[in-house]
Amino acid sequence: MITSALASGEINFDGKYFRLKNVKLVLRPVQRPYPPLWYPTASADSIPWIAEHGFSTLLLSLFASPAQLGEQVRVYRSVLAAHAGRPGRFNGHVARPHCGFGTQIYVADTEEDARRVAGTAHAVFFGNFNYLWAEHGDLARHAARGDFDTFVGQGLLTYGSPATIREKLQLHLDLTGADYLAGVFAFGDLTERQVMRSLHLFTTEVMPRLAAHPGGR
Repeated sequence: MITSALASGEINFDGKYFRLKNVKLVLRPVQRPYPPLWYPTASADSIPWIAEHGFSTLLLSLFASPAQLGEQVRVYRSVLAAHAGRPGRFNGHVARPHCGFGTQIYVADTEEDARRVAGTAHAVFFGNFNYLWAEHGDLARHAARGDFDTFVGQGLLTYGSPATIREKLQLHLDLTGADYLAGVFAFGDLTERQVMRSLHLFTTEVMPRLAAHPGGR
């Protein structure tokens, strides 16, 4: 319903739950027939369907190591290639979909400052993340993620000096074969000043030197 509406400028739909006739879109997208679509996921089972339709995707490593994410990227690219040009795909007009991963990032001038600040911010973040589980008595469900080093080890948070961040992210890109990185720079109790300093260091000293894996795009 959404993609046909964006493509035509009008919604005509007669389904089980929704019935719309001659509904005009006041605003039209700049990209035609509609903007490139992304489908992020933390479920490996959804990757083949995502790839069949040529969606770009962000693989979230909630329950996967970088090496496992790399295998998911390979599955994605294999299925993507097998269905290239197939008519009827949702995202069929996108010639080169992206496949990436997301991680929290904190960059500081020194390793010590980065670990101290990121560790405190993680404790606040995890308290918020785990709040409902704790309220309902299921403290064990995500207990491992409350441990800072475990969280970092799974690739969910990357901290350090600019040189360390470059090394860690480049390794992650190489291990996964991804060609896209989504950084989460504001989390936990990080202040605006801390976030903006981290972003500045990232954009000036980290990002210009990162390179997509040769196996990516």
